[in-house]
Formats: sequence, structure tokens, C-alpha cells
Amino acid sequence: SAASDVYKRQNVNSNYLGIIFMILSMFCLSVNDVMVKGLNQTFPVWEMLFRNLPPGVPNIATRRVKWDSEHQKELGIVTEAADNLTANAVDRISRLCKRVYRILCLSGYARMDLRMTDDGRVYVLEANPNPNLSFGEDFAESAERAGMPYDKLIQRILNLGLRYQPEWH
Repeated sequence: SAASDVYKRQNVNSNYLGIIFMILSMFCLSVNDVMVKGLNQTFPVWEMLFRNLPPGVPNIATRRVKWDSEHQKELGIVTEAADNLTANAVDRISRLCKRVYRILCLSGYARMDLRMTDDGRVYVLEANPNPNLSFGEDFAESAERAGMPYDKLIQRILNLGLRYQPEWH
């Protein structure tokens, strides 16, 4: 297929990470209006699924996978709560994301992009301090799943921003 040819041309080598088993995201939000070290909330882990991925093609979230709706339909891309993770895996991922959030001195909200190998190793690809907040997008859906409706999520983020006092202020 055209998709597998592209991946072969890009010479994708996943030996370092092992087989990419899951593409995950976790969303973090400060608990208080003023960030206090260690007090962050994480929302449910979110997963990107490739339901029609051709055999032998790695599940890599390319630009086309993320933004091309026709390509998403072709590959059967959906995102949803990663309900198949064990409680231990969710706890490990949550602690890792909170640690990254603190180490990077993030405030307000952020999305951590993660990959999990088939043997359970988790890798942080990036911390995104400004993820898409649109209604129906992953951040909002994960917050909703955690019991925070969209209007309350947006109000909470606005409150965090209005009360933010940088250390150098």
C-alpha cells in the first residue's frame, strides 16, 4: 500500500523503543488557582487507535494522521479513553506525567504525549503546554470523562490564568 511504502522510504526503525503498542496522551491541570508543587490533577489516559492500519505499518501519529480527515477515515483513526490499561499502568503514567509537569515548571494545563511499548515501557515524547481546547477534542473529552464538563474546564483554565503569579513578578 502507499502508506507502507512511505514508512519504508522514511526508514522507520523502532528497535530502540521496541514495538510501539499504544499512542497515549495524558492531560494535566493545576489543582489550585496558584500552582503548588505536586498538586496537579491528571485526567484519564487517552489513546489513539488505528483500526484499519495495514499489516506491517507502524502506528505513528504523522501530520496526516493528526490533521487529514480523509487519511484518518482510511486508517480508521479514533481517540478514546485507554480503558484497557491496568490500574497500575494508569498510576505509573499519572505519576510520570505529574513529574514531567513539575520538572518543566508548567502551570495551568498541559498534554503529555506518550508511547507505550508492548512490554509496558512508557516514553514521554513531549509536553505540550497549549493543547487543543476545542469542544469535542481529546483534552475536553478526557476532562468530561473525569467528571468536568466543558464549561467548567474552560472556566477553571481562565481562573488559573487570571490568578497566575510568576515567581519573577
